[in-house]
Amino acid sequence: MTLRKERNILVVDDASLSRSLVRTILSKYEFFNIFEASNALSGLQKLREKKIDLLIADLHMPKMNGIEMVNAIRNDEKIKHISVLMISGETDREIVVKAINAGIDQYVLKPFSPEMLIEKVNLVFKKNNK
Repeated sequence: MTLRKERNILVVDDASLSRSLVRTILSKYEFFNIFEASNALSGLQKLREKKIDLLIADLHMPKMNGIEMVNAIRNDEKIKHISVLMISGETDREIVVKAINAGIDQYVLKPFSPEMLIEKVNLVFKKNNK
């Protein structure tokens, strides 16, 4: 699918191994324009500087967590349209509901398979006709 190559995806996670894993999976499925940030604050800066189609963010990060990041995105006119896929090992229903209420598009529970991640990415793009 050649459209995949044109997608810009930002992966934000404080764990470099997690960012690398997500990047590897995305590349395997022909998503090649992948950017990274090691925390939510630098991720927000990249979202404002680049045209990003999808943010893949971890829930638990220092300084600003994923829910706080999504709240900042949804309150910023310039970037509030960006789709968000949240990744976490968090199973606490209350926290997951907070993430959904903040405005995420999809949630992926760790550990996940490459196929599960790509299925969720494709669902986001299909839903938003991007």
